[in-house]
Amino acid sequence: MVSLVPILAAICPICLSTGHLGSYAPQNAYAHLARAAGLTGGEIEPSYRIMWAESRGNPRAENPRSSAAGLFQKIESLHGEVSVCPIEQVRWADKYATNRYGGWSRAWTFHRKNGWW
Repeated sequence: MVSLVPILAAICPICLSTGHLGSYAPQNAYAHLARAAGLTGGEIEPSYRIMWAESRGNPRAENPRSSAAGLFQKIESLHGEVSVCPIEQVRWADKYATNRYGGWSRAWTFHRKNGWW
C-alpha cells in the first residue's frame, strides 16, 4: 500500500519539519489531507470511511475489473481521468458526493447499504 505520509509531507512542510508525520494513523493522515482539500468538520469522517473502503488510502489504487482508480475509485470511463494529486482526488470526490448524494453523510449511508458509491 502507498503511505499517505509522503503525500502529506509534500503538502505540509511544517508537518515534515516537526517530525510528527511518522506517528500519523491513517485516519489522522487523511483528515490532514481532507482539510487541505477544503473539507471541514463533519465531512471528514464519512469521506474517510468511503476512501478507506474504496482504496485503503492508496491514491494509486486501480480496480482490475473496471476503469475505477484513485482514493475514491473514480470511474474514468464516466468521470474522466483521475488526478495524480490526492488533494485533487478529494476535491473531485467532494463535488461528486455533494452532487450525487447531497453530502458525505448521505454518500456514506448509500455506500454502507450497497458496497459502492
